[in-house]
Amino acid sequence: MRASPVSQWPSPVRAGLARTSLTSRLVVTFVGVVLVTIVAGAVPAYVLFRGELERQMWNQVEAGGHVVGASLVEDRARLQELVGTLAERPTLRALLAQGRPSAVADYIDTFRRGVGLDFVLIRDASGSLVTTQPPGSPVPASGFSVSNGALVLAASQVLESDSSRFTVSGGLVIDDAFAVHRAETTGLELSFLVGGNRVATSLDAEQLPARSDPAGEGGKRIEIAGRQSLLLGTWVPLQNDAGDTVAVFEVGLPTDDLAGAERRWLASLAVGALLLLLGGTGLALGISHRLTYPLRQLTTSALKMSAGDLETPVPVPVDPPEIGALARSLEQSRAHLQESLGRLKRQKDWSDTLLRSIVEGIVTVDAEGKVTSFSPAAERITGWRADEIVGGRIDGLVRTADGDPFSEEVPHPGGKRTVRVLHRSGRPLTLAATAASVGSPDGGSAQLALVLRDITEEESVQSLRSYFLANISHEFRTPLSAINASVELLLENLGNLDSSELAELLDSIYRSVTGLQTLIDNLLESLSIEAGRFTVRRRPTDLPAVIEEAARVMRPLLNRRGQELRIEVPEGMAPLWIDPMRITQVLVNLLSNASKYSPVQVPILLQVYAPEGQRVRVQVADRGEGIPRAERENLFRRFVRLSVSESPQYGIGLGLSVVKAIVEEHGGEVGVEERPGGGSIFWFSLPLERGRG
Repeated sequence: MRASPVSQWPSPVRAGLARTSLTSRLVVTFVGVVLVTIVAGAVPAYVLFRGELERQMWNQVEAGGHVVGASLVEDRARLQELVGTLAERPTLRALLAQGRPSAVADYIDTFRRGVGLDFVLIRDASGSLVTTQPPGSPVPASGFSVSNGALVLAASQVLESDSSRFTVSGGLVIDDAFAVHRAETTGLELSFLVGGNRVATSLDAEQLPARSDPAGEGGKRIEIAGRQSLLLGTWVPLQNDAGDTVAVFEVGLPTDDLAGAERRWLASLAVGALLLLLGGTGLALGISHRLTYPLRQLTTSALKMSAGDLETPVPVPVDPPEIGALARSLEQSRAHLQESLGRLKRQKDWSDTLLRSIVEGIVTVDAEGKVTSFSPAAERITGWRADEIVGGRIDGLVRTADGDPFSEEVPHPGGKRTVRVLHRSGRPLTLAATAASVGSPDGGSAQLALVLRDITEEESVQSLRSYFLANISHEFRTPLSAINASVELLLENLGNLDSSELAELLDSIYRSVTGLQTLIDNLLESLSIEAGRFTVRRRPTDLPAVIEEAARVMRPLLNRRGQELRIEVPEGMAPLWIDPMRITQVLVNLLSNASKYSPVQVPILLQVYAPEGQRVRVQVADRGEGIPRAERENLFRRFVRLSVSESPQYGIGLGLSVVKAIVEEHGGEVGVEERPGGGSIFWFSLPLERGRG
């Protein structure tokens, strides 16, 4: 007979093991296994974790470079659009034709401040500067270029008048503020280099090397304040319109997060190892204790099974074998019984969960018209509880909108039909109903199963879309017809029209174009809001200047209806942190609505209240028919228009929804109130200090 390995050990060792308790053996064994497992798993995991974390950070740096590059491309496109808009303005053409350089300078400076350009300049056909704002601005080429030692992004547009040709240019200076703004939007640090020299950076320039060599590919590491704390990715070139590289930018990511994550991972590993050691020790003690009392445990398990407890497993001892065999048989019986009962319970729970999760309501009706089952979704749709309707006749509880018996409106088995019923509260509902014949669970006659889906909101949305399409055609056709008629008169009678008649036709064209522009702006804003791309660009702005711009846009439309615009603004207001173009759009929409629904020859009041707390309130008051309280809640939703007015004015119901989105993006609120003496007051509030947006 072959000797066991333990019998071959030295006598002192065998004697020591014989004196060692089973509990001690189990504890030592479990602790040893846990320690080996921790060492074998932790070292490879640490290497993989650190490599993956660093790879992800490099990927983030590379992605940040793409994001910054894409934003610079968008800046170039926006600059070209803004410069094109300035070049196409009739006022600028007229001032250049009149040879009024000071007026031209004031005009382009106002435009520059309004759209956020760093500089705007105009050159004549010979290339000489006509004016530049602000004075001393760089004179760059189109695209990215270096002028007066500064990195500049510029765009140009040719302006041709009757007597001369000019070039309008505008752009942005890429400085530290520009780099800081881009860094805030990407979460990465950013530097711009010209000839290897840093000309703009979001970091502390004193802690950075003055130069950086952009040759080669791949990333690198640099030290900040004497420690390795920044990862830099691949340099990205910036090219002018001729395709020449004039500068590069580099992106960086602090490595402090990498070290912190590494420390947290090591701390978690230590805590996990300690917990595993404690758990292994406890498990060894528990097993030892259970092996000491096998008979008592078997008795306790048998009593629990007889009492209906099938969750607690039966302990199966190894020694003695007879008790072990008995324990295994008892455990197998318990497991089989628990599995059978558990399978039945899971099937029932799954059926109940499926019924609760289905959006459509399921109702079964027997041959006598009595409800035999009513799902939770059917309760939500109809407002009736299952305990109220099961067992009763469905015609006596569920009513149709026309008063006909519900059983006559449902489709035949295999069919589909739209049924209009009343909610328990009396609210009308539109249901899509399908029917099927199913067998009775007790073996009786077949029952009718109805699947009900609430399509009330879908019909409402379809109705809103039809209303939108019907009205938007009118909204476009009316100003276009006015423009077409005015242009035809100009073409046919240009030589016979005096200055007042010309002014009247041009005023008509201007009003129509303004209306079209407002409509298109609202449509575009609505689409951007729906697509989740709506943003505001906030900066310190004088609110009175924004109000004056909105009044200037609306003045021709107000004059046409003989409506005086009275403006009340407190003196000495501090600048607000807002997007001036967006707030101008808010005011234009509110003034347009006030003019549309107010009687002619009746003034409109625009008031700004002195700050109370942390907000400024702006309101537009009219003398229209007012707005019923029931309609105020939904007035700022898309495609919603007033139903009380019989005015011939049209609209598509987007203006107020855009107003609400812009104001709330600024952190403000919007609302409507009844005006004493008749009319409505539309108001919005703006925070005094910089917030989200």
